[in-house]
Amino acid sequence: MTSHQTENRSYNLPQEGDADWETPVNENWEQIDADIQAVFDTVDAVWNELDNDAGGN
Repeated sequence: MTSHQTENRSYNLPQEGDADWETPVNENWEQIDADIQAVFDTVDAVWNELDNDAGGN
């Protein structure tokens, strides 16, 4: 299987006809899940900081 990846996030791009294509696709979903969690964590931290700066609880 030739390894191709996306430019921005380096997700796997299985080629048509690749055997065991599900392995890199499952790896993509694991990485997407981690990427989305990182965004939520960042937004949550910024939101909390803004709330604290505004005198919120």
